[in-house]
Amino acid sequence: MAFQAELAALTGDLVKAITGVSQKSQAKKFSQYRERAVRRLLTHNFLRTNQFEVEKTLNGLEETFRIHHREALADSLRERLNTLGTVEAQWHPDFLHLLLELSDRPLQNTRLEDLDDLRPPAPEPEPQLRWEDIAKEDGWANEPDLWASIDFHDSDGDAYDEFLSDSGSEPDSPVSEQVPDPTRTTEDLVVDCQDRPTLDALTKAQEWRLHTPFQLSEDKSRKVAIDELQVLREFLSMLRGHSTTLFSKDYVPNFAYQISDVSWETYKSLITSFAQTGRKLGVLRAFSGRFQTAPHIQVFQDCVTRVLHSFDGQVTDIEARLIGLEQDVIVSLLAVSDELRAPLEPLNKLSEILQQLEEPNQGSFRYLELLFQEIGIAQVAGRRATFQVLGRIFFDCFRYYMRPIRLWMQEGELVPGDKIFFVSQSATHVPLNQIWASQFRLRRTADGSLYAPAFLSPSANKIFIAGKSIVILKHLGKYTRVRNGGLGEDKTPIFDFDTMFASSSDLAPFTELFDSAFERWIESKHQATALALKNILLESCGLWTDLEAMQVLYFMSDGYLADSFCTSIFKKLDALNVGWRDRYAVTALAQEVYSSRLAHHRISVMIEPRGRRIPAITARDFVRKLLPEVTLSYTVRWPVQMILAEESIARYKSVFTLLLQLRRAYYMLKKHRLLANDVTDAENWDDRSTYYLVRSKLLWFCSTFQSYLTTLVLAPNCGRLRADLEESHDVDAMTEVHLAFTKRVLDECCLGSKLRPIRDGILDILDLTIQLEKAYVLNALKESEEMQEISRLSVISSPARPPLRATPSRRTTASSRRNADTSDDDDDDDDASVHSRLDDSHDMRSFKDIVLGIHSAFDRHLKFVSDGLRAVARATSDPAASKWDLLAEMLETGIRGTRFQGWA
Repeated sequence: MAFQAELAALTGDLVKAITGVSQKSQAKKFSQYRERAVRRLLTHNFLRTNQFEVEKTLNGLEETFRIHHREALADSLRERLNTLGTVEAQWHPDFLHLLLELSDRPLQNTRLEDLDDLRPPAPEPEPQLRWEDIAKEDGWANEPDLWASIDFHDSDGDAYDEFLSDSGSEPDSPVSEQVPDPTRTTEDLVVDCQDRPTLDALTKAQEWRLHTPFQLSEDKSRKVAIDELQVLREFLSMLRGHSTTLFSKDYVPNFAYQISDVSWETYKSLITSFAQTGRKLGVLRAFSGRFQTAPHIQVFQDCVTRVLHSFDGQVTDIEARLIGLEQDVIVSLLAVSDELRAPLEPLNKLSEILQQLEEPNQGSFRYLELLFQEIGIAQVAGRRATFQVLGRIFFDCFRYYMRPIRLWMQEGELVPGDKIFFVSQSATHVPLNQIWASQFRLRRTADGSLYAPAFLSPSANKIFIAGKSIVILKHLGKYTRVRNGGLGEDKTPIFDFDTMFASSSDLAPFTELFDSAFERWIESKHQATALALKNILLESCGLWTDLEAMQVLYFMSDGYLADSFCTSIFKKLDALNVGWRDRYAVTALAQEVYSSRLAHHRISVMIEPRGRRIPAITARDFVRKLLPEVTLSYTVRWPVQMILAEESIARYKSVFTLLLQLRRAYYMLKKHRLLANDVTDAENWDDRSTYYLVRSKLLWFCSTFQSYLTTLVLAPNCGRLRADLEESHDVDAMTEVHLAFTKRVLDECCLGSKLRPIRDGILDILDLTIQLEKAYVLNALKESEEMQEISRLSVISSPARPPLRATPSRRTTASSRRNADTSDDDDDDDDASVHSRLDDSHDMRSFKDIVLGIHSAFDRHLKFVSDGLRAVARATSDPAASKWDLLAEMLETGIRGTRFQGWA
């Protein structure tokens, strides 16, 4: 408060002082009063006692700067306020005084450029020391003879004056002008040798290079005689890649020379073999000097260069042994050639490999395959040196090739722009459930083979699966835990040439040693990731739950729920209710039925467009018309969808359709139960007994076939599926197990392509149940009409009598019989079904004839199905043949059953 009052008093004095003052002198008066006020504050030690309030005011000033977008000014103010705290307290009033001076309209009067004046001046650069300055200081510039060249040709001291500089040259000229021209020729550098005998001996030793053979005759010319040492020196120089006289740049021998005391044929053969050796080395030297852009070829080039360098060292050792002689040595071309045979052998193989690589369409990694083959051949042939040299080159090159493999198997990543790895990634984004199957692909060549070295083909699938497993683990958020739990690099076995063959026997083939070592290296990475992913799928991703749900839906393992769902559909179908066409209504029905057992929001039912175009009566009277168009779907979690291939889902739906058709036949047969009143059927017992017998046979067939499907096909295979999935090693193995399971179920259910006629015969039998029920209803309607007609005639003929009451046997009209037999059905639905059947009936045969026709058709179809199953089971080696034979034996019981007696 005292600080605010003091500032108010000062402001008032300033206002009074400048009141009435002209505008011209206003600025000057204001400045005087401002300085007076500041001195007053400092004199009364005001700033020392009100430091906190002043700093608070300056903080507000910083905020004002930032509001006016003067960020640089505000940052400078803040920097100095922060520095204020590090200075001794006795200087605070002075700094605050300076800041108060800056508070006079700082946005208009302050310039950041003024801060540069406070910086210490930059040190002036010291003068650089130059040779010209040193020359002037030490007097070198005045002695030009110091830089003159001296002619050592003559010892006469007067010759020295010939190289002196011009007497008229200026002594102050720079040193650079006194130095002779550096662009001199080789002749300027020739030094006159004082040892003339040595020079003459050297010149004489090289005279053979200058001699030219003269012509003896038209066909022959005289050769220049040379000794064996000269040929050896030329041979060694040629091997090291130097230019020689006996061999051209293309390694063609010069036949103008011949070793004395050696026949021409012998010399020609010898020099030709030397040229061939140099030609092979020339291929390697040309390859090592060629510019390579591909990194993996650069690695191979480096290996070839190192081998050549090692060989050059061996040649140099031979030359050194022949030059620095300490005792008499016999010079022998054959001995040197035999000494170089072992070092040249791996180089010759490398040369052959490079020549093969020059052929078109060899591939980026053909050199690895050729090295692999040559290593095996060298081991079998016992060429130890070649085996070791090529083996180390192969592993050095293969180590680079393994870089993308290691990155893929450890991190699930691909090297951007890599063109040699056999795994590629899709350029488009794919859904999560298709990552395993569609995001990554194995590269193939035009002929369909794997784009990888042939020796990697057995392990390529494991490499591919290991990387994909890591990708899935990352999407599941489990990779960090899995990596920390067992994917450490310390568990990876060492994979190099020395480790592999240090303790191995020479009798073990290289290919087997490599395959076993590489397999161990692959398993160290594949097994951990693949097994971890499998366990996560089994434990955390609900695999068992989803598979059980699919068995409940498609295999109808819960009979009560399946019967509730199917019965509701069949009722709508028989009543010609359009609700069976509405996929929303059918889906709601399925979700309501299965809500107590499954996640109902994942269930959906759809009628295919072709099924919606089928007429209602046609759809009702045949099991193969509408029911195959009813598609039941269950949405599983995306990790589980990786295991369930589209082909397996289609097989699930085929089994569901067969079971739905079988339940349709059951439903039709069980609509009418046997009547408890024996009097009811007494009058027409012959017709009724025929109907009940055929009905019992159809019920037997449906029961037998369903027992076969339930106890011999579905239940055992589902139990086997669980065991096989637990024993599988990776996701691909789990997918194969599930595909094999669905294929096995499809074949054993007689739904395979081989049993198509037999499946049609089974469906024909199921259609007979609908025909039998239709004949029963039509016969009941006909009896009902007859009863009504008799009752009407009786009333007309006897009007005075009370109404005629029907006998107990006649009271069983179609309506009452239908109510008694189908007490659990809706009356409206039954009436609609009955009338529709009456409308579309044009069969004028009697009820007994229709039933006998159905019985005859049943026997014919049953025999065809049984005999067909038996024949196919014996003619094929399919794993399901034993089940077909068992089903045929079960069905033959009905064929050997009692036949009707006395029926026309």
